Amino acid sequence: MARKPLVWGIMAGLIVVFALFQAARHMIRTDPQKARLLNTAMPVETAPARVAPIEEIIGAGGEVQPIATVTLTARISGRILQVPVDLGSIVKEGDQLIQWDDRLFQAALNTAREGVEKSQTQLDHGVRQLERLTSLETQGMGSAFDVEEARVGVATARMEQAMAQEAMTRAQWDMENTSLRSPVTGVVLERAVNPGESTKADQPLLTLGALDHILMVAHVGEEKIGSIHLGQTAEVTYDAYPTKRFSGWVVTIDPKIDPKTRTFSTYVKLANPDLRLKPGMTGFVRIRWQKAALAVPSIAVVNSVGDRPTVFAVGRDLRVHLREIKPGRVAQNQTEILEGLNEGDVVVTIGQFHLKENDLVRSESLRAEK
Repeated sequence: MARKPLVWGIMAGLIVVFALFQAARHMIRTDPQKARLLNTAMPVETAPARVAPIEEIIGAGGEVQPIATVTLTARISGRILQVPVDLGSIVKEGDQLIQWDDRLFQAALNTAREGVEKSQTQLDHGVRQLERLTSLETQGMGSAFDVEEARVGVATARMEQAMAQEAMTRAQWDMENTSLRSPVTGVVLERAVNPGESTKADQPLLTLGALDHILMVAHVGEEKIGSIHLGQTAEVTYDAYPTKRFSGWVVTIDPKIDPKTRTFSTYVKLANPDLRLKPGMTGFVRIRWQKAALAVPSIAVVNSVGDRPTVFAVGRDLRVHLREIKPGRVAQNQTEILEGLNEGDVVVTIGQFHLKENDLVRSESLRAEK
């Protein structure tokens, strides 16, 4: 019976020894400092460089601007009767904006029409007279002088008829311009005249902002402007419509930076058929950037913001070599590699700060990949 306690004691001792051995083995396999002291392979985690889609969402605040502004000027000199729009009024294409007193213009048009009719009558009479005199001359009963005089009369009548027609056309044009209608769907940004005032030709009257499409001007930071290009799709949200997302695309990028905010104005065009979006409204723009590129986890890059960004690349002999790289864009914890690595190259992602050139490494992730 005395042997049982002894056996149990030995077994317990063996378990303790095994546990200590496992603990020491685990420490050596996971603690780089212990591994270096014992001159064994350094424990690391690794990942291969892979070609994969890199996606980034560039966000920026901004405000609505009309896609175009139209300044309307007077085409006639006259007295205004009505201005049925005010500052901020929303107008549709074809809506009346200004009505002039057209009585004098109507009278001028009537007079011009009478002038056309009179000149036409004179021309018709002259043509008949020329035909009659020409016939008499042919029969030897008229003179060449009378025929030539009739020809001059017809030419004069034709000139007077053309002048009368021009006067009527001008009077018609003036009459048509006694009513000013909107050439665009938009908003009244400026109004410079009132009922009762008289205008002169080319005098500025109203400024309209076109709103059937609008521009969302997003202020993109200089560190992100390299990811923006024309034609990129964008999504815009507004505080006024929190549940609505508006889709558009980048149409212009200001080449000049704002020296105060260090941002570039990026113009996103949006359809606005219901005219809900108005100048001055603020919102938030999200521009999606995506490309397929060779990339590694960003945590693998040493001195990522310095002059010489590098990675520890693992060779086939499981020894690491410090390799200088040229990084590109960073998105979703992935760093684009422009130079320095090839697809399939393995880099250290955890434990690289304890490594030295030509260190032997051990990686569970390498085993899993094999």
